[in-house]
Amino acid sequence: MEWLALIVAVLCVTAVIATCPVQGVGRFLAPETLAVLVLSFIFGARPVFKATMPDAIEASGRDPWYLYEQPITSLGWDIALWVGICALVAFTLGVVVLSFARRPGRPLARDTGPWSAQERVDTWSFGATACLVTAVGGTVINFGAIAAIAGPQTVLTMFGGRSAESTVPGLPEAVVIAGMSGSLAAAVLLISKRHTALLPAQWAAVVFSVALSVFQVSLGGNRRFLIPALLIPIIAFLVRKPQRVTLPWVVAAGIGAVFLAVVPMVRSAGARLPGENLFSASWRYITEEGPLASVLPVFTSYDTEMIDYIAVIAPRLGGDQPWGWGRGTLLEFLEHPLPSGGLDGSTTTQVFSDEVLSRVWGGGCAEAVCPVSSVAGVSYFDGGFLGVAIGCFLFGAVLRLLSNLWSRADELSDSTVVVVVVLSAFALVAARTNTVHATWWAMYAVGFALVPFWVLRSRVQALSIPAAWNSKGGRHVMS
Repeated sequence: MEWLALIVAVLCVTAVIATCPVQGVGRFLAPETLAVLVLSFIFGARPVFKATMPDAIEASGRDPWYLYEQPITSLGWDIALWVGICALVAFTLGVVVLSFARRPGRPLARDTGPWSAQERVDTWSFGATACLVTAVGGTVINFGAIAAIAGPQTVLTMFGGRSAESTVPGLPEAVVIAGMSGSLAAAVLLISKRHTALLPAQWAAVVFSVALSVFQVSLGGNRRFLIPALLIPIIAFLVRKPQRVTLPWVVAAGIGAVFLAVVPMVRSAGARLPGENLFSASWRYITEEGPLASVLPVFTSYDTEMIDYIAVIAPRLGGDQPWGWGRGTLLEFLEHPLPSGGLDGSTTTQVFSDEVLSRVWGGGCAEAVCPVSSVAGVSYFDGGFLGVAIGCFLFGAVLRLLSNLWSRADELSDSTVVVVVVLSAFALVAARTNTVHATWWAMYAVGFALVPFWVLRSRVQALSIPAAWNSKGGRHVMS
């Protein structure tokens, strides 16, 4: 059945890319494209590697039929394969159905106000200075909160790599997202200036702000935030100026894919040589292992272990592990932003995803091991195959809606385009991890990105004087 899963995955990837409304390079970075690719890696490619190359999985330090010392039974594996096939098909159906909702040429709602279009363009200007202030401000919030909660030494420890000493229990996720402010600010600048040429100083501000965000996020080496930090400005650039698929873009995509594949291998301080940082250690790893061998662990290590997690849990559901029936999706979405423990890591409440982990490994994500289940697993644990069909269909539909809006960006207000950009950048992460949690991360990021618009809109309203045209074409000025 492993080969059937791979065939279904290939067909679904082909259908999603072929129907994508975004043109050029954007077609391959569209949210539904990124999501279906990662789902195909998990539920299509990994099963084949597991069946044909178990030695490759063992080489990564893992028994191919155990997940964190829990056995994967043949029954659980078969269920997980069918969950993956169902998820891929339902996701693709959601994407294709929403393709018919796109109506080219239909005008969409724009922001309206008592000022002219030219006044709006001039007043809503988000330049290099605003971009840099936002980026640096987010950095101060991020490191300041870590220092306040865990002490200044923790900030210094982070520069040495991701380790137990640099973990900060109780750190609000919104604070972590603040570290992405540079990428968000760069996206706002690119979108707000999408109809004009950027000045050299503005390009410099974009590059510096993105580098600052990537640096902060890479200190933890966690791709759940590193990937969006990289994708947000890239997608904003492609929305601003669509690009044809050319050799330089293909080369850049290859380099980026290899780098993201290598990050987990060198993200801990123990995996690096003295004096190395994440980037120098990644380069050493690639040169030692070779590009192909560097990418192989994506299919054999914890990068795609979500199907293994489903296989471990599936036989228990309905027995010692109860079904979620809404607790793992709707209820967990409502509970997620609430405090779940003290600054010392003590747990006061437990969401459904942590209950699942606790019944098998004796603790929640912050207490024991922390595998994640992907959108397929979240849906299955909560409502069985019906939950997978509904959840993945809606997930695909929402992502295709984002692409429909992306393809019509010229008809949208700047603030709406920024929302589309940020949500699109989180699609890959949302497909791979706990989708409920990723939804909140995306919402926090949207909030940070819209702050400049809220501030500038207030300024516009303060500076603008409502006016009306009289019958002779003159303008009445209200005192």
